[in-house]
Amino acid sequence: MLLPLLLAAAPVDLNVLGAGILAPSSKTPIGAMVDLSIVPQAWTSPTVMRFTHESAQVKLDGVIDLSREGTYVEASATRNVVLTSTGQWLVVLKRGAKVPLVGRAPDGLRIGFQVEDSAVVPFATVPDDDEVAAPVAAGPEEKCAVSTVHARADLHAPKWKLPSFATSVHRGPSSGGWAPAWVDGPSTIVHGFVHDADVQCDVGTGGGLGLSGIGGSSGDGIVDAREGLVPAGTVLFAGADEREQVAVLKAPARGLLLESGAWYFGHLKSGSGELRLSNVFVGKKTVVELEPSRRHGVGGSSVAKKNWPRLKR
Repeated sequence: MLLPLLLAAAPVDLNVLGAGILAPSSKTPIGAMVDLSIVPQAWTSPTVMRFTHESAQVKLDGVIDLSREGTYVEASATRNVVLTSTGQWLVVLKRGAKVPLVGRAPDGLRIGFQVEDSAVVPFATVPDDDEVAAPVAAGPEEKCAVSTVHARADLHAPKWKLPSFATSVHRGPSSGGWAPAWVDGPSTIVHGFVHDADVQCDVGTGGGLGLSGIGGSSGDGIVDAREGLVPAGTVLFAGADEREQVAVLKAPARGLLLESGAWYFGHLKSGSGELRLSNVFVGKKTVVELEPSRRHGVGGSSVAKKNWPRLKR
C-alpha cells in the first residue's frame, strides 16, 4: 500500500549521506550512493521510499530502506517549520537545520534527533500541511544558558533538562518567577516556560556535547572484466531481460563488463556526490567498444554514523 505523498511544497530537502540502492520493482541491490540529493516519489511502507535522483551525469530511479543499517538520509529545513507529534511541547525545526530522516508518517515526514540536536523528543513529524506559523519570540534575545524548559509554568510540569542545551533565550514578562520563553537550541526552537533560577546569564556555557562520529569503510575486490566507455543516452536495467529500467546515463561513463554480463560503474560522479552502480545491464542493441579482459580492482567507500536514530520495524 502506498502512503500519502504531499511533498510539492515540503519545507525540507533530502540528501543521502550514504545508502544502498534497490531496484524499484524487483528490490534487487543495484549499487550505492554517497552525498546525493534525492526527491521522494512514493512510500511503500513507513521506512521504504522510492526516489529519483538526476544530475548532468545520470538519472536514477531506485528504492531505499531507511530502517537498514548503513542507510543515512538527512532532511534539511528550507524554512522554520512547526513540528507535530511533539507531545505537550511546541517545537520549531530551524531553517538550515539538518536532522535524520527516519520514515514516513500519515501526515508528513518522520524525523529523528541525535544527541547533538538536544531535542526534547526522540522523533517528530514535519507535517505536509505546515501552514501553522511559528510564534514570534516573546522578548529580546538574551545570551544566557538555559538548563531546563517546562511545558507549563509549574515545577511539576513535564520538563526538558539537558546541560548546555541553549546559549540564548527570549523571555516574556516574568510572573511569580516564571516567564514564557523561546529557547534557541542547535537545530530546534522550543517554546515553553523557564524558571528564573534555570537561566544563567553572563557565564560561559562550556562544551559537553560531542558530535556523533561519522566514519567510512571500504570494500575492495578483484574481478576479471572488460572495460569500456558506455555512451550517453544508454539505459541501464536491473536484469538482462531489460524489463526494469533503473537509470539513464546522461554523459558517457567508463564501466566494467563482468563475466556474468552485468556492468559495474564505480565512483560515478553525480552532482556533488558519488554513485556506484553494480549488477546492472545495458540494452542488447547498445554498442560499446571493449578493451581486452584483465583484472580490475573494484570497491567503494561506505558511510558509518554512530547513534543514528531508526524506527523500529
